[in-house]
Amino acid sequence: MDIGCGSGQFALLLAEFTGAASIDGIEISENLIRNATNLLAPYQNKLRCQFDMYDGKTFPASLGRADLVFLIDVLHHVPPGLQKTFLGNIHQGMKPGARLVLKDIDAGSPFVWFNKMHDWVFSHELGSERSLVVAKQWLGDLRFKIVGESRERMYVYPHYTLIAEK
Repeated sequence: MDIGCGSGQFALLLAEFTGAASIDGIEISENLIRNATNLLAPYQNKLRCQFDMYDGKTFPASLGRADLVFLIDVLHHVPPGLQKTFLGNIHQGMKPGARLVLKDIDAGSPFVWFNKMHDWVFSHELGSERSLVVAKQWLGDLRFKIVGESRERMYVYPHYTLIAEK
């Protein structure tokens, strides 16, 4: 399950380089859902691909069937007052033993301003980035078990990745 799947580029990588039997994605834009569906159309004979609209509140039942849930560079686009609740709703919808891969911009780095400029130029919004420390605290508060973490700067963009198990 790719939450915030955009135009499907990450789902395409999953389809091409993993043995996934199915890939689900959700997004808030009909146009992006259409793009993802078209991008993955050549894989429909090999695996089940389903991309659906997300209303910003209710996660689909397919979340509860996923072994792996990806949230890649999405959290900082969620309004700041809703971010922890958003993660809590993901936790609630996941099945026991499933893993969440959370990758996002690290607000704990001074390089965070490069991402703010990037988001302003391309989407006319300023993200609400959280630090690795805050993300870990929230996941712990929500009863996720952190099983992996890393930090990496990609060009000038400071990222962290957390792998958490329900």
